[in-house]
Amino acid sequence: MEQKWVAAWGTSPSIADAQPAQYAKDITLRYALKMTIHGSRIRLRFDNLFSAEDASLTRVTVCTAGAESITPVTFSGMETGVIPAGASLTSDELPMDIVPGMDLIVNIYLGDFTRMATGVGCSGPLSGGLYANGDLTNQTAFSLLEGKEICIYYFLTEADVLTDENTHAMIAFGDSITSQSWPDHLVNRLLEAGRTDLAVIRRGISGSRVLREYSHLQHRHYGPKGMARFEREVNIPGADRVLILHGINDIIHPDGVHPARPMEALPTAEELIDGLRAYINAAHSYGMKVYLATLTPILGWRTDAPFRQELCAKVNAWIRTTDEVDGVVDFAAATCDPADPRALKPECDSGDHLHPSLAGARAMAYSIPEEYLR
Repeated sequence: MEQKWVAAWGTSPSIADAQPAQYAKDITLRYALKMTIHGSRIRLRFDNLFSAEDASLTRVTVCTAGAESITPVTFSGMETGVIPAGASLTSDELPMDIVPGMDLIVNIYLGDFTRMATGVGCSGPLSGGLYANGDLTNQTAFSLLEGKEICIYYFLTEADVLTDENTHAMIAFGDSITSQSWPDHLVNRLLEAGRTDLAVIRRGISGSRVLREYSHLQHRHYGPKGMARFEREVNIPGADRVLILHGINDIIHPDGVHPARPMEALPTAEELIDGLRAYINAAHSYGMKVYLATLTPILGWRTDAPFRQELCAKVNAWIRTTDEVDGVVDFAAATCDPADPRALKPECDSGDHLHPSLAGARAMAYSIPEEYLR
């Protein structure tokens, strides 16, 4: 059977949240990547897109959860890999038996002062990592007595697996709702069903908008606008479909209070739809199927107002009726309160009336039609 490379895990390269301490030294980052596909070789991708300085990965190792041995990762045969400023780095191929359901553990040691400029926050039942002081890349595990939990993925943005021709990847593209837990619940759904032929690649950045981006220090970590990042994040090995949930921040961010959030930044429904159309056309040009998700309810969010509800309703009406996509996922219907569809149902509300709870995220993941996953 013919083989090909397929992205098995991924996050969005974004601008790390600004901190007074911008550099790290002599630390080990440890991430567990849940696999849903099988394969015989792996390679890792690292990004340093948002730094003006090179980033040196002193040592990188991989293992599987519960393993007794560590495997070194190399870069053009060398132990240390240097990610050029504003660029990416892919590791050498590494023989490894990848099995659905396993955790691929990636350890990254930063020995010298390293600008922590590229990173993205993610949360969910399968997300997050640890960091510890010193070089722990030769340990198959370290505990919370040695390290500390983190929710930011620094530098590491993709793991590709060499697998068979019938295996594919689905991109989950969006903002904070996607950087949170519904993609993790979709992974669990696939594993529960015994699927071994589809990976879920999360491309979500908290605060991300379709049409605009922030350049100031407070909100730069909301990352590049969707129009600038979409093609880079979806055109990856083995990806043949994308599920898009994006646009709510374009609607709720402009408040006329913060100087970076002027009301004139509020788009019209037509402008936001045109942005989504640009996604659709780009993905279709790569031969990908496109599934659009309805924007989830916002009633009670701190900037909620009737004109925002009207804008959201217009965009959702277009999403539900357009013939320009390969399918629609009605996340709004899966999470709304039947008594008032403008609001999240109580059990689906994380408490801020915008972000779904774990139960809400699970409802979203399990509302995706099965045929979209085949």
